[in-house]
Amino acid sequence: FSFCEIWRSASSPHELLDLVALFMNGTIIYGIALFLPSIVNELGFSATHTQLISVGPFAASFVCEQYLAVCNRMK
Repeated sequence: FSFCEIWRSASSPHELLDLVALFMNGTIIYGIALFLPSIVNELGFSATHTQLISVGPFAASFVCEQYLAVCNRMK
């Protein structure tokens, strides 16, 4: 173990590209989570209906993640 090896791997072009890709992915996810209720509300729905409509994608992703976690444990 040496800090030189850590620095060499952290400054690798592959890791830097991965860092940029993950940063962009997080930006998109938080942008959708923040602005989707506002966009749906602008379509004329009530506040409660807006929240129910905008939770759908997140609920579907939660179900998919749980399914994949169970399938991964069964291997």
